[in-house]
Amino acid sequence: KNRNARIMSELSSLASSLPVTEGSSIFVCADDSRPDVLKALITGPEGTPYQNGAFEFDVLLPQDYPHSPPKVHFCTTGNGKVHFNPNLYPCGKVCLSLLGTWSGPSWEPERSTLLQVLVSIQALILVDNPWLNEPGMEKTSQARECEAYIREKRYDTLKTAVLGQINKPPSVFSDIVLEHFSRRSDNIRAQCDEWEAEQAKVDAEREAEVQKRAAKEKLAQEKAAQKAGQAGGKAKAKAKGGKASAVQQAAGWPGMLAWDEYADEMGYGAEM
Repeated sequence: KNRNARIMSELSSLASSLPVTEGSSIFVCADDSRPDVLKALITGPEGTPYQNGAFEFDVLLPQDYPHSPPKVHFCTTGNGKVHFNPNLYPCGKVCLSLLGTWSGPSWEPERSTLLQVLVSIQALILVDNPWLNEPGMEKTSQARECEAYIREKRYDTLKTAVLGQINKPPSVFSDIVLEHFSRRSDNIRAQCDEWEAEQAKVDAEREAEVQKRAAKEKLAQEKAAQKAGQAGGKAKAKAKGGKASAVQQAAGWPGMLAWDEYADEMGYGAEM
């Protein structure tokens, strides 16, 4: 009885307390015969890699609710292929301290609510810099890796949470999803143009860096070849000079073994 009363009280308050804005909204739908089984939809906040995406969640309020937290399953995973966030797994697991699946403030039966869980997902998981949600990364400054991760999540959002939801909207929220994308169409076009321009700039910088590195390596190879050629020329000249000296020496001084023959030819005779 207390469980049902608590559930009905929370569902009643959701009607007036769920955040619904142009930037990001949360929608909830409960089963008429099973109010403890719910669906939630969160649209990605502006200024994040999840901007304008539609993210669906299954919610189950357990038998001992509110003594135990809700069980939440992430549905927008591209058939289990997309890892949107360190806290949103392709298998559907949602890592959040209120759910007992992450470190931090835990569920408090007398104070914690489903609304608090959903707003925490919106504000603490669908953030502008999801790279920092990875354990140990909050104290690092790996700018290049962070930016690359953000660009990857932008692509995932456009492919799975925007285009994928337009082509196959979740049945429970189909009207809401299509209305959302219709209202945000101009914003989504501008978002795509902005993200594409940023990606093109990164690609151009990366290509310039590759060409610069290749030119540097080529110059180093040419210098090494030139140095090797100079060394070979000196060695060859030295060898040639040594050979000429030996010939001259042989022509001017035949050596003791050939002295008799040399003396005869020069007419020195035996006096020598």
